[in-house]
Amino acid sequence: MVEIYPITHYSSLLRTGRTVAMGDEELLTIPFKLLVFLIGGLPLAALLLCVVLSIVLHWNEATRTHCEVENWLPSLSAAVASFSPERYIWRLLIGLHGAPRIAISIAFK
Repeated sequence: MVEIYPITHYSSLLRTGRTVAMGDEELLTIPFKLLVFLIGGLPLAALLLCVVLSIVLHWNEATRTHCEVENWLPSLSAAVASFSPERYIWRLLIGLHGAPRIAISIAFK
């Protein structure tokens, strides 16, 4: 049987910084602030990693434009979607970012 807790139970979890799964028995305890920063930091880490790799590995291709304008940095779309391994790093970290967000939104709805 699934137990439904009142809103005050969830707000006390946020105050204590704990994430509890499966009723009252603690299977996994993670500080909620750490979880938020890790999950929220994945897209930023992916973006920075893709831009750096694009600069290092694909400088000429990433900064070239059809109108021959000089670019100092690659465009974000070129950095995350145009070249390998950047495209796979972006997809992996964004995918890892999505699942915990959905799980947390379901847990706290």
